Amino acid sequence: MKRRKSSSSADDGVSSCSGESTSETQRVYDEYSTDDEDGVPRRAASTFCFGSQLESAPCMQREIVKLSNQQVQKIGEDLIGVANRVDVPNSSVAELQMEIQRLVSSGTFGTDAYQLACRLDPEFANSRRLKLAFLRSVEGSAKRAAKRYVRHFATKLELFGRDKLCKDIALSDLDEYDMEALESGGFQVLREKDRAGRPILFGRYTCMKYRSVPNMVRALWYVWSSIVEDDEAQTSGIVAIGFENGKTPLERFECQSLFGGAAASYDLYATSSDGGFDRDLARGILSLPLSLPIRPVGYHICADNSQWKGISDMVSVTLCKFVRLRLRFHYGTTQEAKYQLMTNGVPVDSIPVKNDGEIDLTYHMEWIENRRLLEESRSNDDDQIDPDVDLDG
Repeated sequence: MKRRKSSSSADDGVSSCSGESTSETQRVYDEYSTDDEDGVPRRAASTFCFGSQLESAPCMQREIVKLSNQQVQKIGEDLIGVANRVDVPNSSVAELQMEIQRLVSSGTFGTDAYQLACRLDPEFANSRRLKLAFLRSVEGSAKRAAKRYVRHFATKLELFGRDKLCKDIALSDLDEYDMEALESGGFQVLREKDRAGRPILFGRYTCMKYRSVPNMVRALWYVWSSIVEDDEAQTSGIVAIGFENGKTPLERFECQSLFGGAAASYDLYATSSDGGFDRDLARGILSLPLSLPIRPVGYHICADNSQWKGISDMVSVTLCKFVRLRLRFHYGTTQEAKYQLMTNGVPVDSIPVKNDGEIDLTYHMEWIENRRLLEESRSNDDDQIDPDVDLDG
């Protein structure tokens, strides 16, 4: 990769990090280019770096040339809205359980939470439905699914506590501030699916309101989980959109070298505690999908301010390889961004951003109310089941 010249321009939000040898660059690139998802939380914790030599375009160029024509074609189809459905044979569930037991035997991080879930509710902890969902999220790889499965319980325990470890999270499990974060509309499920019938998660970082990072992460956990209740979303995948046209990342962003260089801080239009690029939130958003049975087959970031390009590069090298190869940054006016989304099968009329750039919460609030009614109906159905009746007859 070519070495970039230093720049301290606050206009484009890019600042150079310290240099390193070519062999060190290759070593770090190789670590980032792995298919293994284990490193994502660690990379998100340490590498948010503007102007690093591991920018998205060079990374993807190196990765794409190593792919077969069939793999490149599949990535293209995923992006433009051609469904590549994934399902797994029933025998994979037994294989997944064997991989989970291997992780437990080795004392892998996160297995304590899984074992706790097994003690509290073994039926829930070993749900066939949940295992199938995780297998679909990694295209049938039992080893990757096992890591996600135990990570799921570890993250859930941390976010929601012991009492909610063995239940599907509902709106009633979110506290007042979690609901405030959810209702801000920073994350929404669009009312229409893409041309392949895949659900679309919409995100607008600059509209997120939250008292603390866990409030927003719990809200996002709920949104993701609601999407993958549908088997079709598990098999066909999910499209994600970050739409930041008309907005700039505000406040403080720390630049720290990937290779041990000194850290520096940059104040980017520091104005409000409600804005700004919150590194802790970014870490939570990027790491959370690795604890849930989701498969993002298309990831589009739209913006008209060059500061977002630096953030997009940084986010790209933090992601796992599967998602990074399906990430596209669309830079231009709102009209140009919508045109690019349209060519990728996204129904742009569903994008909940008003002409003045503010978020439109109309459908989102209807979605929350419909979810509430659905969950109340499920709860009433459960209450009507007589525990003394043998349902298997």
